[in-house]
Amino acid sequence: MYLGAPAKPFPETVVVRLRDLVQTISGVFEAHIPQCYAPGVMKDPSQILVVITREGADMAAILTELEEKLHEFLPNRATLDVWPLGLQSDMVQAVRRANCPLL
Repeated sequence: MYLGAPAKPFPETVVVRLRDLVQTISGVFEAHIPQCYAPGVMKDPSQILVVITREGADMAAILTELEEKLHEFLPNRATLDVWPLGLQSDMVQAVRRANCPLL
């Protein structure tokens, strides 16, 4: 799996709304929007929303809240994969190295 800066990043209006959204959700410690590509699994790379949660946060509740609110402003019925990671996950450093922070 590869994570990096997106070749075609989201428009700034979408980035601002994503930032505003994740700031309102209790339990989110950080949020990032890197591009992800998993050879053999994904046809094309795509930008994803990674939320890094605080210790003890309810990931299911965070995902439910995100899913309910994301469809309100994503353009043209677009979808956005959301990856929740605990702060202690081995993937946190790889996500940070992509240098696409939201929060």
